[in-house]
Amino acid sequence: MQIRNESRPVSNKIAEDLNVKRESPQMICIKNKSKYWTASHCSVTKAHMTAVLD
Repeated sequence: MQIRNESRPVSNKIAEDLNVKRESPQMICIKNKSKYWTASHCSVTKAHMTAVLD
């Protein structure tokens, strides 16, 4: 999913609520309504996502 400029207020609110710095590209994994894992830029890889989701 790509967040576009018109969605910036939504992504800013998510970042604020989860206490993460908003970056792009970024992936945030949420578990039990809390931030479980986050990655941005070069860390957003299939290998990292697979490891976290498995």
